[in-house]
Amino acid sequence: MPKSLSNKHRKTLLDIWKIPPLTNLKWTRVEALIKSAGGKIEQGNGSRVRFIIDGRVGRFHTPHKNGINTDKGAISSLRKYLTDCGITPDSTNPED
Repeated sequence: MPKSLSNKHRKTLLDIWKIPPLTNLKWTRVEALIKSAGGKIEQGNGSRVRFIIDGRVGRFHTPHKNGINTDKGAISSLRKYLTDCGITPDSTNPED
């Protein structure tokens, strides 16, 4: 689990925790956050993707409609997955 994230990745993390969930969160930002947290991204069949952080696997679908914006259900699932990985807004600090 990262102790610090860049301001850009921390903003993505905070956006994932917004209630109600954002409707315009870019999938590329989510992937960048996973990588910055030390995670791996593995492509599955079709739009399936696996995120792996510290041995924990999260299975997701990349956005279908426009391939860009993450839907509210996926954001909710991401929040749960990141929490299970110990990555929350309270667990990370901005870089100095």
